[in-house]
Amino acid sequence: MKKLKLDAEHIRRLRLREEFSDEYKYLNTLIRANAPTVYAIFKYAFYDVKDGRELLIKRGIRGKLNKYLDYIDEKELKYLIRGLKKINAFCTQPNTKYKGFTEIYMQMAKMGKKLRYQFFRTYKVYPENNPLCNLATRYIKSAAKKQEIKVLTNGKSLQKLQNEYDILLQERNRLNEEIEQTNRKLLSAQLEVLQNNENKQKNKNKDK
Repeated sequence: MKKLKLDAEHIRRLRLREEFSDEYKYLNTLIRANAPTVYAIFKYAFYDVKDGRELLIKRGIRGKLNKYLDYIDEKELKYLIRGLKKINAFCTQPNTKYKGFTEIYMQMAKMGKKLRYQFFRTYKVYPENNPLCNLATRYIKSAAKKQEIKVLTNGKSLQKLQNEYDILLQERNRLNEEIEQTNRKLLSAQLEVLQNNENKQKNKNKDK
């Protein structure tokens, strides 16, 4: 694959994917083992599928069940993030607001359907029929990291950076040694002055 030049769209998509991960991690801290089920119910309602495998088939994707996240665009990511935020808000309510996870499951299914129709009204296409991106977010993330490293290193090789570091380290050690020698000379000179003054004072006392 040719070298990728990241543009604003790539960066936005990458940030949204990271935001999705953050929201899902937060959901996991709220309800832990129930997080996958709660999110799945919302997701299946949003995409109108019976399970994750059907979603992959509809999207024409092979691989793990969450692989679809790697190829969806900004529009879908924004709606999934919106759904996760609503789920998190719902799960942080006092327990008196609902009766166990059965109520949560029902609410997540309703929310998924509601966002599904909002998506359709906005973009005139259902989310499962929304065109996929050709470039996976994992590749964008890898390219962004390489680009960041290149900027930080000014395009220099690791060997060249190591050589420059060694030279700077040697120079630092040399300067430290010079400073230490200068300090020793100053200390020696000060001690000599003090010793001379002390000897002069002793000689004066003897003359008396």
